[in-house]
Parts: sequence; C-alpha cells; structure tokens
Amino acid sequence: MALDDSVAKTRPKELEELYLNAKREHDWTLDWSRKLSHFNTALNVTTIVLAAAAGVTVLPESINRWYTAILAFAAAIASGLALSLRPDAAWREFRRRSIDWLRLANDARALNRSLEQLPPEDAERRLADLRKRQYEISKH
Repeated sequence: MALDDSVAKTRPKELEELYLNAKREHDWTLDWSRKLSHFNTALNVTTIVLAAAAGVTVLPESINRWYTAILAFAAAIASGLALSLRPDAAWREFRRRSIDWLRLANDARALNRSLEQLPPEDAERRLADLRKRQYEISKH
C-alpha cells in the first residue's frame, strides 16, 4: 500500500529538509574537526620546538640563562594548553559527529526515494527514527 496523497506531498519536502540540514551539519562538523586537528598539530610541534630550543640554549655559555628559562616556560605553556584543551579528543569527536550527520543525510535521501513504495505506517516509523537520530546527534 502506497502513501496517501497528503502524506506523499508533505513527507518528501520534510525529508529533503532533513537531508539538507544533516548535510549542512556534516560540513560544519567536518570543517571544525579539520581546524582542531591542525590546532592540535600546531600545539604539539610548538611544544617540541620550544623544548628543543630550551635544551639547545643550555649548552652555550654565551647565552643568558633567562633565555633558557623563557623558552622552557613557553614550552610548558604550550604543553599545558595541549593537555588542558585536548584538541586531539575534540577533533575526533567532531569527526565522529560529521560521520553521524552524513549517515543521517544518506538515510533521509534513501527514505525519500523509497517513500512511495512503503506502507504509510512503515514510512512514518522510519521518519520518526530519523528525527530521533537527528535529535540525538544534535544534542551532543
């Protein structure tokens, strides 16, 4: 049994809107995961470079000792930022969410394509499942 006309007219628009919203959220979370990944790499490289520079400045006697202390302190700050902000965990979470949004978008598109062949109860159940998944993904 196919969907009646009133449901068949409103559901494709709703599913297309769900698809577009999920795609937009996917793009946004993927972009943030990339930015956080770059930030994580920059913090790690900065920590290594500053610590190495502090270590190198200890050797020559002509360099004032306070240069070494400043570089070591800057390395400690960069390391502390990397540990407290945890950009590595944040970018992984954003990447996971971007995958969830992409799956939701693909499922909405697939349901939209098969809407006319499904019984009304099954179509409503699947749409309700998609809405529930959208809510679950967006609340994190």
